[in-house]
Amino acid sequence: MQTVVAAAYLHDYHRVVERQTSTWVRPTEVRDLTVEVMRRAGVPAELENPVLECIAATGKHTFAGDTHGAPSIEARILRDADALDAIGALGIARALMFGGVLREPLWLPDEEVDEIYKPGTASSVIHHFHEKLIKLADDMLTDTGRAIAVDRHTVLRTFLDQFTAEWAFSQGHSEVDAEVDSPS
Repeated sequence: MQTVVAAAYLHDYHRVVERQTSTWVRPTEVRDLTVEVMRRAGVPAELENPVLECIAATGKHTFAGDTHGAPSIEARILRDADALDAIGALGIARALMFGGVLREPLWLPDEEVDEIYKPGTASSVIHHFHEKLIKLADDMLTDTGRAIAVDRHTVLRTFLDQFTAEWAFSQGHSEVDAEVDSPS
């Protein structure tokens, strides 16, 4: 339990460094800083490597070409929990907010969706949905994660279907809307 709790608190510590440097940073790139924070927080030394293993697992996805190897149960639990946070209604809200913070466009329909996920800034928020978020449900490592992911994936898929339909409608009817709104 201590390993998972410590890793849950620290797995996004790299975001602090991202804000300070205005560059994209992998969690494993702040290993030394993470160990320093663990030591100041009183995390037992024997938990440092297991916590770091958990943190590293959160950034590995089979759809990005990564292999999971044989991560510990703690790493699988944290990775699934982190992925579950990224899908469903709250995941949609987070993605839209984070995309706004990064000043990513909402959607660029003429841009290709990458088949292989590449960490970093996406070409648009909706591209990020297609390139990563929609794939997370199939990448769960625990039975509990897979069970919870089913409903959250449905919410995500429904949102994308509705977004696509509304986007197409707004693009296909923009001239008609302009005619209706302007005086004859």
